[in-house]
Amino acid sequence: MKTLYLNAHATSDYTPTAKDLPGSQRKMPNNLLVLLILALVTVGGVILAKRGFDDVIEYDDKGNARLTPEREAEIEKAKDRLDRAEVYLLIFIYDHYIECLPCPGGRVWIKEGEIAKIGTTVNTTSRYDKAFYKKHGVEYNTYLRGSIDLVLKTEIELLGKYPLMPENLAREQPLLFPPLNIPTYSELL
Repeated sequence: MKTLYLNAHATSDYTPTAKDLPGSQRKMPNNLLVLLILALVTVGGVILAKRGFDDVIEYDDKGNARLTPEREAEIEKAKDRLDRAEVYLLIFIYDHYIECLPCPGGRVWIKEGEIAKIGTTVNTTSRYDKAFYKKHGVEYNTYLRGSIDLVLKTEIELLGKYPLMPENLAREQPLLFPPLNIPTYSELL
């Protein structure tokens, strides 16, 4: 099931160019990228704190400290994941009412094929569990894969243009964001 927007843009080689992005997105630093990097550093710090210094450092024959091969591999794996990020769309798979905090009345009627959420992840296989999909009546669709920078810029573009989506304009009270997106990007748009 794909939305009209997804049908128009869902090709494996679709990548928005700089000229496709609004000027404000091309010139300003990406706050989401900064937050993501801070989160990754924090998570890395927590992991390091739980394992301990001696678990990631070893000494060569001359007594020089170096990272263990396992730690080096972890660093490379984390960096590689940032190059394999993706923008995803959660698509509703049947018509029903859902709870929607930013929606008038706290809920909204949605139809099969409409976008429930636009998001990004570097954990593509474990982003949501089966209970989440069942509870919300959605399925996961990959929109774009690429570097974290490209993925975050594309997500902001899609969220920014959501008010113009035909499915949204057809609502009695159109929304600023898809119903399952928490409106955290408003300060960026």
